[in-house]
Amino acid sequence: MSQNKEIFPSDSAIMFTGISAISYNRNVARYQRDVTLKELKKPQSGVLWINVDGLKDPEIINGICKKFSIHELTREDILNPNSRPKSEQFADYLFVSLKSLSFSTLNQAHKLLGELIVDHVSILIAKHLVITIQEIPGDPFDAIRKRIMDDNSRFRTSGEDYLAYSLIDAVVDEYVQSLETLEDASDELEERVDEQDKNFSTAIQELKSTLQRMRRAIAPLRDSVATLHREGQLFAQSELRPYLQDLREHISECLETIDNTRELLTGLAEANLARVSNELNQIMKYLTILSAIFIPLTFIAGVYGMNFKHMPELDWLWSYPMVWIIMIAVAVLMLVIFKRMKWI
Repeated sequence: MSQNKEIFPSDSAIMFTGISAISYNRNVARYQRDVTLKELKKPQSGVLWINVDGLKDPEIINGICKKFSIHELTREDILNPNSRPKSEQFADYLFVSLKSLSFSTLNQAHKLLGELIVDHVSILIAKHLVITIQEIPGDPFDAIRKRIMDDNSRFRTSGEDYLAYSLIDAVVDEYVQSLETLEDASDELEERVDEQDKNFSTAIQELKSTLQRMRRAIAPLRDSVATLHREGQLFAQSELRPYLQDLREHISECLETIDNTRELLTGLAEANLARVSNELNQIMKYLTILSAIFIPLTFIAGVYGMNFKHMPELDWLWSYPMVWIIMIAVAVLMLVIFKRMKWI
């Protein structure tokens, strides 16, 4: 029977601050929060997973990099949240950086999506050691922590490479969830395409912008996983290679979903533009018909408004009502003609 020093809570998702650590092997798992740098020590057996939340204190990052002999270039990539996702193999460790994606609460402007939250995540994998460093506290790794604390979990009999794979896979699963949320928003827009909504075009542009940001975050990871599958020393075990291939396929599916959703939004934008153009054409048609009706009426009014002295009709008793009768008759006749020609 293993003896876990602390059982990970199962009734709530916990967001850590500072440094937390989980050390485990086949028989025991230990979870610690608010760990200091002095308490961190690379184990000789089992696996130690160190998680750091936030990049506000570079001294902590520098201390960890110095303690575990992390290269200066890697430290710069960790501290730069705008760095591109990538993977790099060093002599003693493997460095993988990626972006975690999630959505905030709903945007009240168009009731579709909240703001896209892009979190810079760095993963360092060495023998018996995995270090994750995040820009924003809170991550998609809670399920992994709970599984590690389970006596019968595969993590207990696996090494640091399986843990690293699971961490990357958790981020990819978050991609899938975020894309499902975005697809739901796109489907809702598709249902509203025939509605006269002044925010429709704005909503489409916001979704397309969000898709572009997601693609920039996801696409480089596919190349990184391909590199790990092909060259990564820590992922050279044959039993993990199918998992990496499956992970790469999931990332490719996410990119295909992004492309398909973008095409859908482009089609919705074109459909909305066609609807607006059609409405404008209808308005222009009615205005043109109205103008055409008034052309002969204006001509008649203009002729009898010239005030020439010798115009016999001006002295006629019924001239004024007769002009009105003629003008109304002309207007009605033109409407009948337009109707028969199916212009109206």
